[in-house]
Amino acid sequence: MNKKQFLLYTFLLLSFSVQSQGLVEDTRWKENHALEVKILDEFIDRFNKDTSSVFVQNLKNYNRGKLPLRSTMVKSLFDRNQRWDTSTLKHFTMTVTKRGAPIFLNFKDKDWFAHVRCRVTYLGKSKQLDLTLKIEEGIDHSTKWVVVSAMADFLNFKYPKSGSKVPVPRLCGSDLRDPENQTSVFLDPMSHGTNFVNLYQAFEEPDKFKDYLYEGPLTDQMQLLIKLVKEKSLRFDFVQHISYHFLQIPNYVMVVENFNRNTRNSGWLISNLLFVKYSSKPIYKKQFLNVPQDE
Repeated sequence: MNKKQFLLYTFLLLSFSVQSQGLVEDTRWKENHALEVKILDEFIDRFNKDTSSVFVQNLKNYNRGKLPLRSTMVKSLFDRNQRWDTSTLKHFTMTVTKRGAPIFLNFKDKDWFAHVRCRVTYLGKSKQLDLTLKIEEGIDHSTKWVVVSAMADFLNFKYPKSGSKVPVPRLCGSDLRDPENQTSVFLDPMSHGTNFVNLYQAFEEPDKFKDYLYEGPLTDQMQLLIKLVKEKSLRFDFVQHISYHFLQIPNYVMVVENFNRNTRNSGWLISNLLFVKYSSKPIYKKQFLNVPQDE
């Protein structure tokens, strides 16, 4: 082999190697993208092993007509980049897949919440505002996202020197809403699919802000937030982070967050699993989500 032939052979070999590597990376990306939990609805479908869902059908085709056990699908929804207690993981999986009494998630369940961390501008300064939302079902069985509570440093009440609390009425959402406009403005039930980018709408028309609230008791912080929005002291900027808190599984609180990475284990995954007895769940709702005790 002369020098020219050797150089040509080397060039072709390198070209084939680069092309092969590109094909491998492209295939890997496609597999990762296919297995990514892209939206929360997919998380629920996988958790339930809902065979009517598009993803589960695609997974079946991907695995040559076979589906993994539901316990395997549940385990695949945990963030693998952190260490999990093996016994807790096993007990949780056995709890939700128990033969004869399995536990499934339902979009219309009352005991799960979205914790939405937002950036707002308050009196010219950038601030963090945490909102807790939930799904509310109407008489006609239609659904929508509604705001349950709010948390922020600028929503803390200042008490007079006497120590007595400034009186703030605890009204219900149904008392605050305008019956005529109750269905004219709302957060679409699929708002979670776009990471609640439409939340800004609730702040755009101060007089209609109350129509985005749920039918239940309002916290003092929410009362103050209503006042600030009405005074136009607050501007909504963007959503910074979202986590979902599922409390309907007996003895557990399951937290789901989004992990944006190019691996099979990506998208909306279980980031935290807490063993919480039924009697302690109202405490969790109050401390971490600021949901009223009587909700």
